[in-house]
Amino acid sequence: SCGQQLLTTELPNSRPAGEAFDYGGSQWQAAGVTASVAANATWNQLVDQYLGAPCDLEVFTFGNPWQELSVGSTSFNGTVESLPGQANPNVEGGAITNLDDYAKLLQVHLNGGFCGDTRVLSEAALASMRTDRGGVVPEDPVPYGMGWWISTDNPGVYDDPGAFGAVSFIDVERGLA
Repeated sequence: SCGQQLLTTELPNSRPAGEAFDYGGSQWQAAGVTASVAANATWNQLVDQYLGAPCDLEVFTFGNPWQELSVGSTSFNGTVESLPGQANPNVEGGAITNLDDYAKLLQVHLNGGFCGDTRVLSEAALASMRTDRGGVVPEDPVPYGMGWWISTDNPGVYDDPGAFGAVSFIDVERGLA
């Protein structure tokens, strides 16, 4: 529902693409709902089809950590299924996973887009994710690719601090994630 609203509502203070760097989550929601509508599937169904199954992930889905449980709620019982917001997931910061599965997804970036023998990202997609779009604008330049902050001090290093303290990084030069 958030994505549907974004597709029909002009964001305040919007500027033309390429004019200024403006980090925020609305672009991820718009991309998620666009993919869902195009494929006639939910975001979580698409994630499972294109990442979960091919990468043999045990736990990888999206919820909405900002959708609060009601006061006094006992609905969280320690299982993934009881986490809030899975019917209307937050694409930017709602990933739910475990360390082993997260490592598999980071490894995709070091394996040229493959999970084992299955390609889940093309070389072009990987290159596009690492192309600086934020540091090349005239206003408020910040080195940023697609989902990755780009280190200008360490070429080939990309990171993404999570909303709740986890920090993922890849170092393509050294083959580390």
